[in-house]
Amino acid sequence: MVKKKVTKKKKTIKKKKNPNINLTKAVFMKAIPNTGGILTDIAKKCNVCRTTVYNFINKHPDMKQLVEDERESIIDMAEGSLFKSVKMAYFPAIKFTLNTIGKDRGYIERQEQHVTGSITDSGTYERFAEMAKKSKPKNKPAKKKKK
Repeated sequence: MVKKKVTKKKKTIKKKKNPNINLTKAVFMKAIPNTGGILTDIAKKCNVCRTTVYNFINKHPDMKQLVEDERESIIDMAEGSLFKSVKMAYFPAIKFTLNTIGKDRGYIERQEQHVTGSITDSGTYERFAEMAKKSKPKNKPAKKKKK
């Protein structure tokens, strides 16, 4: 009979983020660049939990503005890439640009729907009445009379 050795696995302890840390404006401002304004990424850089960052920007409107500015810079980069794609005659980029920016010049897509018949078609009222009956609850509890 062969005995097997039982070995216990060591538990790895992850370093928990301190949700109660006092976050300073200096630390927060250093964490913002290259995050795209994503608060979870900012929280990771500050080594705090996400709710701490939410609470921090709600207390400090100037810091919230910095996050919004970072988000705007990402939009600016996307617009720059779109512009480059249009210059390279990439059709999906051209179509998107005309459908969004070129709306006032008539470059919009419309979906037309052709409806035949009318509300007075035979049986229409009866179908609606039947649907209304089905949607009503069948077993309503009886109302108790107040004394």
